[in-house]
Amino acid sequence: MTHNLMLRAQKSEVRDYFENINHKDYLEKHNREFYRVIYSELLESRNIHNKLGKREQVILDLGAGSCEFVFLLLDKYPEENHKIIAIDFSENMLRKASPELHCNYSNHDSLVADMVRCPLKEECSDIIFCINSIPYIADLDSMLKEINRLARPKGYLAVVFPNNRRIWTRKFENIRVFDNRDLHGAAFRNNFNALEERVITFNLNESVKSMVIPIAKFMLFQVEK
Repeated sequence: MTHNLMLRAQKSEVRDYFENINHKDYLEKHNREFYRVIYSELLESRNIHNKLGKREQVILDLGAGSCEFVFLLLDKYPEENHKIIAIDFSENMLRKASPELHCNYSNHDSLVADMVRCPLKEECSDIIFCINSIPYIADLDSMLKEINRLARPKGYLAVVFPNNRRIWTRKFENIRVFDNRDLHGAAFRNNFNALEERVITFNLNESVKSMVIPIAKFMLFQVEK
């Protein structure tokens, strides 16, 4: 099988999985508490905090899934009047969040699209979040090239990806899992500069310090144009 055919086969497998998964099952499988820690770490970044503190930023959430992070941003920054666009290639996942989004919020949109071919204009976004989407991307350079196209000059890309195979259940054995060296290399090739990098940890038992484990890696880049 050629490389391009392999990429298409992987993408089809991932899309079929998320189109058929139950929203509740998905949240249970991908521990909600892990994501709360991850979201908190993202918003504690001084660079991200300063960017989101400005008014009327355009924010993209690539691989938004059921929009848990979108809800958090809309609730946390109601006065800044940000425009938030949730993008996912699974219509099923976005549909789960749609009723609440449309009933309770106005400054948002959702889009069923491929992360490497988004039907949005060039330089449309101030900050782009990519939270645990990288394991489902077969061609990292293509994704970063597209993000560079979407980002405004000096725009931010915030990436989180799992770094503990034992605690993150992976449905797809043939999906490539990137590490920070892969991401640094691809970012450099696509004109991104690294601003921040750190490991996100989770305390399995708050009374026992030794139960603190690494669960993900956070990396923040700035696009250079």
